[in-house]
Amino acid sequence: MSKRSGNIAIVLLVSIFAIVLFRTAWVCDDAFITLRTVDNFVNGYGLTWNVTERVQAYTHPLWMFCLALIYIFSGNGFVTAIGLSISVSLITLIIYAIKIPANKVMAILGILALLSSKFYIDYSTSGLENPLTHLLLALFFIEYLKHEHNRQSLLLLSLYSSLILVTRIDAITLVVPIMIYRFWKQRSVNALGAIFIGAVPFFLWELFSVFYYGAFLPNTAFAKLNTGIAKTALITQGTHYFEAALRGDYLLVFVLLIAVAWGLKRRNATNVPIVLGIILYMASIIWAGGCFMGGRFFTGPLLVAVIMLTHDNHEFRKPVVISIAFVVLVLGLIVPGAPLLSGASYGADNSGRGLGYDIDDHRYLCFQTSGLYTKNGWQDEPNHDWVELGRENRQSSTTAPEITTAGGIGYVGFYSGPRVHIVDVYALADPLLSRMPSVMDIKWRAGHFRRAIPDGYLETISNSKNVIDGTYLAAFYDTLSFVIKGPIADIERNACAVKMAFGGYDYLLEHVGAIWLTKKYEDIITSIPEGTRWWSPSVTILPSKGVRIKIDSLSFAGSLNISLDNNDDYVIRFFKDKYDISDTTIKASHSPVLGLAHYTIAVPTEARKTGFNTIFVIPVANDEEYALGHLRLIEE
Repeated sequence: MSKRSGNIAIVLLVSIFAIVLFRTAWVCDDAFITLRTVDNFVNGYGLTWNVTERVQAYTHPLWMFCLALIYIFSGNGFVTAIGLSISVSLITLIIYAIKIPANKVMAILGILALLSSKFYIDYSTSGLENPLTHLLLALFFIEYLKHEHNRQSLLLLSLYSSLILVTRIDAITLVVPIMIYRFWKQRSVNALGAIFIGAVPFFLWELFSVFYYGAFLPNTAFAKLNTGIAKTALITQGTHYFEAALRGDYLLVFVLLIAVAWGLKRRNATNVPIVLGIILYMASIIWAGGCFMGGRFFTGPLLVAVIMLTHDNHEFRKPVVISIAFVVLVLGLIVPGAPLLSGASYGADNSGRGLGYDIDDHRYLCFQTSGLYTKNGWQDEPNHDWVELGRENRQSSTTAPEITTAGGIGYVGFYSGPRVHIVDVYALADPLLSRMPSVMDIKWRAGHFRRAIPDGYLETISNSKNVIDGTYLAAFYDTLSFVIKGPIADIERNACAVKMAFGGYDYLLEHVGAIWLTKKYEDIITSIPEGTRWWSPSVTILPSKGVRIKIDSLSFAGSLNISLDNNDDYVIRFFKDKYDISDTTIKASHSPVLGLAHYTIAVPTEARKTGFNTIFVIPVANDEEYALGHLRLIEE
């Protein structure tokens, strides 16, 4: 292939890549978790999620700062996330095409592979940190593949590694074997010094994180690691994440397998550390249980695999090149939701393309509400129901600050504004719940482990007076509150922050077991319409052991009206203080309308005569997707 025709082909493919990015651009709910912090930061509330607490609810500090820099001028979170994602993704592709492939043919094949990969395209936008991770990986490998074994090169590799750490900490596993290899080649005091100097950005961030947040890791790490879920269950889910990747993106898995096989077969000093990095990264994903977003964690290793394969100078004949390009293109086109075929109507059938084991094609699920160009045309913000819920929260907080609970906290959090304090039941943004075990036996999905809210916690936040039920938990929160709310320059507070970061107060949590999911009666009496889906924000998703509903005073009601997911059986138990009075069973209605069904049932005679102040709603059968909409007592 001539140089001119090669350049024309590369420019054409890069242009197609840009068009595809605009056609598929979207911003997921999780990205708006970070954007709430960005909004607070730009508006003078610090790096906070709830403005009264210093809590790191984002996993990617460097990406967050990049978003903040653009948001200062745009004032629009949705446009900021999409604009920055597209720009960084295009820069990465151009840098790759110019600097890495051995020749024009390899560059064309590499770009075609990235362009045809569904997951790579999906997460080249989305508002998450993937584009910046890709850019830093590309810069790292440009330096690594120069084969310059000197102090300056090692320093640059360490610098890029530290920036990767500050972008997405688990992505460091992709480059750890390379850093070990490069250090071993030089193994000197100067080499060690170069690594430490390059790692200064990471060290500075960790120092800031300890003194500002009282933790080395983001709050999301506590929420996702401190779950009480058996490690065997997480590993099993991690293997399912690989299965889902195969179902969702044939090309991605094909390229990864070819790269690993090729690198191990060649066994040269350059490729072996790259392959070991890919393997180590994959093992870490399995260990952590994967993710509910299909393919999100595979885009980095895909780029690394493409870099390794195309940097080698393969002398392929023209028929072989055409055959490889054909296979790549076909694998990219036959996958459901192929990016080259995806348009404005993507996800419009609203069927929710699942990949199995509670892992979904997340762009398909969200595109019509959060895509840049959908069947309804161009949009500059999401049109999701949770956006409207957030706006309602903001409106109600204009007269007085509001405290509420939520599960999906991205859209709701961003659009609620700073005067609304949101307690995240999945604990990603909540400093106390993230350090507590998840609700026992809950039907969980990777990254989402529901916590029960301790009695008195909401009142404690509202009144700034600790009334949490439980001596040890209350004692822990006293110190936690001092760290995340106390004067940032206070010497005693900083000493507590350091001690907390090193686990100095964790012994108090050893006495905290799994807690019943509890609701106050007055919080669930508002009727929820029949047909509301079990995952709606207005619905209480139940763990398998059920929910406890507390009533302020003794009730002698004769019946109750309740809404429950319509294809499950439930037991309703009535207690007076700690004494079990009686129970009744509600059988599944199996209505043809999916979602909640309404039931009116008689309170058992004994409970009605004795009185009761606690009701337990306990699911006992069917699909493990249990939900309570409302419960209202009817006096007679």
